[in-house]
Amino acid sequence: MKKTLVVLSILLSFSCYANNFKEAEGLVWSGQSQKAITMIDQNPDLIKAVDKPMLVTMLHIASMIGNTEVAEYLLKNGADVNAKDVEGGTPLLRAKANEHSDIVDLLIAHGAEE
Repeated sequence: MKKTLVVLSILLSFSCYANNFKEAEGLVWSGQSQKAITMIDQNPDLIKAVDKPMLVTMLHIASMIGNTEVAEYLLKNGADVNAKDVEGGTPLLRAKANEHSDIVDLLIAHGAEE
């Protein structure tokens, strides 16, 4: 019985985590930076979270859409500047592909590798 409860607890925890990632991702995509930052601040695991199956991070998303405010917050709080998605793309590559020069500069200043 105890094992069943532990497994159930883990599954529910993962489900909440996945939902939090998707909700925060939606806020970033829709440009609701302050709401996204508040949510990430309340769920700090989201800073380094990797969403499957694409292996994207919040920093990938912020970099793709040019959300400097969220990208700065994530970088100041330990996001992996060189994380690779399923295609091997880093936040820097995604920012360059979408011509977000301000994000490119920010990522390079935080140690992003070309």
